[in-house]
Amino acid sequence: MSDDPSRKRLGRGLAALIGEMDKPAQAASAPRVGADSRVPIEFVGPNPRNPRRNFPEAELADLAQSIREHGIVQPVVVRSAG
Repeated sequence: MSDDPSRKRLGRGLAALIGEMDKPAQAASAPRVGADSRVPIEFVGPNPRNPRRNFPEAELADLAQSIREHGIVQPVVVRSAG
């Protein structure tokens, strides 16, 4: 190998730097219990054990505007209270 800086390369590939990966990692997700379904909004309520109790009006308005413009990106997870 010469001392020419344009010729200096690692030459061992990316795997030599970060290690081999046998297979791609899968995204972690919660196990699916039932099929996707639609629930009327009047049947959905807050969880009384939710520690988040205060929602600043300005942030809530920003969230509402974002939902109007883009929709809900991730599904809302609900469970039966009974």
